[in-house]
Amino acid sequence: MTRKITASVLVLSMALTSLGAAPAQAGNREFNRLVVGALTLFIIGKAIEGNSKKRVTVSRSQQNPVTPPKKNRHRVDKRLPSECYFQMRTDRGTRGVYGKLCLNEIMRRADRLPQACADTIRVRYGRRAQVYGANCLREHGYRDTSNRY
Repeated sequence: MTRKITASVLVLSMALTSLGAAPAQAGNREFNRLVVGALTLFIIGKAIEGNSKKRVTVSRSQQNPVTPPKKNRHRVDKRLPSECYFQMRTDRGTRGVYGKLCLNEIMRRADRLPQACADTIRVRYGRRAQVYGANCLREHGYRDTSNRY
C-alpha cells in the first residue's frame, strides 16, 4: 500500500514540475489546474479503493480456537461448608442435616438452595429450627467440603 502511495506522489510531483516549466498563458493555466485537480482526485480515489479492498473480515472459525469458556456468573457454588453439618436423632435413626442459619452466615447464596430439601425440626425446649436434608442436597448435586459422602 505504501509503495502505491509513494509511486502516486512521485508521478504527481513529476507532473507538477513539468507544468511549471511551460510558458505562462492565461488559458493554459486554467487547464493545468483542472488536470492537476483531476489527477489529485484520481490518486486519492485509488488510495481509498486500495485501502478498502485490504479489509478482511475474520469469521469465528478463523479466530483463536483455544479460548477459555465463559464463566457463568449465576452459577451456584455447589459445595456446602462442613461446619454447618450435624446429625440428629429421629425415631427412624440418625439423619444428617445442614442448619439454615449457619448456611446463611457462611455461604454467599444460601437462598438458592432447593426448597424441596428444606425442613423444620423441633429442638430443645420446644423450639423449632430450619434445616436442609443432607441426602436431599446430595441428590440435587451439592457436596460437602469434607467429602463426607
